[in-house]
Amino acid sequence: MREFVGRLIAVSRTLADRYTFEFILVDDGSTDKSLETARALVAEEPRLRVIELRR
Repeated sequence: MREFVGRLIAVSRTLADRYTFEFILVDDGSTDKSLETARALVAEEPRLRVIELRR
């Protein structure tokens, strides 16, 4: 996930003069520690948001 989000951020920076971006990461209750990774990324990048879905 970290590599993918890094690519998104890089692309968004090249388009920043024309567009504003917000990225939403959705956790669907997976057990692969992706929620922890997403939270760490949010701390590094203010345009990221995390939505937690509970099942």
